Amino acid sequence: MLYTLKIPREEEREEIIYRFRISSRTLIHRIQRDIISNNNIFAFLAGAFLSCGSMTEPIKEYHLEFAVPFEELCGDLKDLLEGLGISSRYIERKGLYILYFKGSEDIEDMLTLMGATHSSIELMNVKILKDIRNKANRIANCDNANIERTLAASEKQIADIEYIMNTEGLESLTPELRNMAQVRLENPDVSLKELGEMLDKPVGRSGANHRLKKLSEIAAEIRNERGGQ
Repeated sequence: MLYTLKIPREEEREEIIYRFRISSRTLIHRIQRDIISNNNIFAFLAGAFLSCGSMTEPIKEYHLEFAVPFEELCGDLKDLLEGLGISSRYIERKGLYILYFKGSEDIEDMLTLMGATHSSIELMNVKILKDIRNKANRIANCDNANIERTLAASEKQIADIEYIMNTEGLESLTPELRNMAQVRLENPDVSLKELGEMLDKPVGRSGANHRLKKLSEIAAEIRNERGGQ
């Protein structure tokens, strides 16, 4: 839908042309800072965004840009925004000068300045949601890695205990080590802390780890002796 605003009086048309620094002979591809007051600079930015701006869906990435047709005009817009404390960069793409913002904070500030406070709040909510998801994924990955390490260590411990059992026999062990060997064989998936709590005389994580290391050392000694023989 196209709307047309007609100004019939010539003197009023000339006033508009004068105020916006428009000339039928020379086109000025610059931002006329002297006609932008502190009160209407935000309306100017909103108008600029409506005419040549776009924003990526924030759930995918943080990106807002202005596609400006002239490099000097793009530079003026960049300077104007830097005066407001907003940093940006620009590149040339398909004959246009793209002034863009990647930081979520700068995009939030831009939306607020242009009067799109609701969109700025929505962006903040999306950022919080993404942070929560990323944290949850990191925790899940860490938990999975810990489980894999526990299982790998348990397999090695059980292999050593079974070797002792099939060679010297568990009866050759001290009561404490024999109890640890039996509990580990019966509970291959539990952590060191849980393993220590299952012993006849419970010990902490470090105590359980010490006894399992001792069992591994005994298995290594038996292997060395039998290898020498």
